[in-house]
Amino acid sequence: MVELSDFIAEAITSIVRGIKQGQSSDVGDHIAPLIQGEKRNEHGNFHLKDDQSNQATIVQFDVQVATEVESAGDAKAKGKFRLYVVDLEVGGGGKAATKSSNLHRLQFAIPIKIPRRP
Repeated sequence: MVELSDFIAEAITSIVRGIKQGQSSDVGDHIAPLIQGEKRNEHGNFHLKDDQSNQATIVQFDVQVATEVESAGDAKAKGKFRLYVVDLEVGGGGKAATKSSNLHRLQFAIPIKIPRRP
């Protein structure tokens, strides 16, 4: 069983790492810009904070993630916790280990700057 605080910490950390990875790409300045308040304009978008000439939209994510706890066969080993988007993979190995897995639904949203037309 995974503690809720561990799940939340791992989920938030994974989301932030994904945002940072996207921000280091060639379109990174479009990912997670600051938006002006919660009011949408006539096109259903948001204005960027301190820049009314640029707009952003909100990309909503609704993913199924799994938590997996694995403990090795010797008494000195500690449990290992991971969080991943659900993707089935079947395999075997020669290790004695115990695994338990739980599925969870994770929803979050990230603002994305809308590129201007050339």
